[in-house]
Order: sequence, then C-alpha cells, then structure tokens
Amino acid sequence: MNTGGKSAIPLWLLYEDEIDAWRSSQPALVERWLRASNFNGERGKVALLPDAEGAAAMAVGGLGKRQGALSLWHAAAIADRLPPHLFAAAQAWDADEATQLALGFAYAAYRFDRYRRAPAERSARISAPANADLG
Repeated sequence: MNTGGKSAIPLWLLYEDEIDAWRSSQPALVERWLRASNFNGERGKVALLPDAEGAAAMAVGGLGKRQGALSLWHAAAIADRLPPHLFAAAQAWDADEATQLALGFAYAAYRFDRYRRAPAERSARISAPANADLG
C-alpha cells in the first residue's frame, strides 16, 4: 500500500486480558496516558498517544474480551474510530488474522455515495501486513 511519503503510525490491537501486561511494559509516559484516558481494552475503544511535538506517535485499539480470533468486525470497529491517517500493525498476526485486519479497514472505509456527495475527510487506512491475503 502506498504511504504517500508519510510514515505509518504504529497501531496496537489488544484484548482486555492483555492490556495490563502490555501497559506495564511501556514507558511511564504511555502507561500514565492510557490510565488517564481510562483505556482498558474495551472493544472498539481507541487511544492516540502523542509524541513530544504533539503528533500521533502510536495508537492503541481495544478488542474487548477474547472470544476467538481477530475478525474483520474487530478491525472495522477500530478503523471507524481512528482519525484519517495511515496506520501499521505494531504486532505480528497470523495470515488469517492479518487478512481480517486488512478487510476490516477496507470495510470501514467503504461509503455508498451514489445519491450524495462523499465526505471530504477520508477514513483511517492500514498498511496491510505482509502475510495478509489481498488477492
């Protein structure tokens, strides 16, 4: 996928049972930011974390309670709540889940605009993981 010259923002997708361990492994600033924003990995909830200049340094998306593998619906819920930037998966996914991630972002970006003008603001995009089946 073309990044348009801009680097992708790392996107972590975490289940509720993973958030405490992941948060405690992050720098103190990240841990404090997530606690202050009350991010606990709830399904569809997102948090953007700033860098020193105030730009988005990373994003974290909640997958909720673990109930099977990552689905396109998990990814679509996250993509729908992210700002219109390019993101890249920060963790490795197996081929099936990587495909579901890419499909979910594509699904969330679709807008039926035959009868009305499409909004000027674009949707969040993801740089598809290398092992995603895009064929």
